[in-house]
Amino acid sequence: MKTFALATTLVFALVSGQAMAICTATGGWNKMNAAGSGGSLALNTLTGKTVCVGAAPPWQAQEYHQTGGALIDYKRGPATPGNVDPTEQVGAWSIVGDQINYSYTSGGNYTFDVYENSGAYSFCTGAASAAEAALRTGQVPC
Repeated sequence: MKTFALATTLVFALVSGQAMAICTATGGWNKMNAAGSGGSLALNTLTGKTVCVGAAPPWQAQEYHQTGGALIDYKRGPATPGNVDPTEQVGAWSIVGDQINYSYTSGGNYTFDVYENSGAYSFCTGAASAAEAALRTGQVPC
């Protein structure tokens, strides 16, 4: 199975013009920030969670945000006999100011604002929504 990194998916969505108007703090959407201030969730809410982008199946991305900054692509799960596309680390993630940064081992650095509304998440560059996502607790499939 081809590896789909979150940032690659997000950039593709931007380039293909699938931007949505949910990258402003209106209509129930709140910009997440480092401190979790102003009624917003803190960006560290992503720690210990798998970010699920796309619709199942197949997921466009299912990346686990490990404590300490490792970014893990769940793929088809842990390495077991017969699993031809096991889970692997694909890069790192970090909180930079009030944004989230992804640095992929295959190349590329991507920075996003993250907006939340009742458990839905939107990863944004400027006013453009690159992708909507859901979170799952732990390193789990979407």
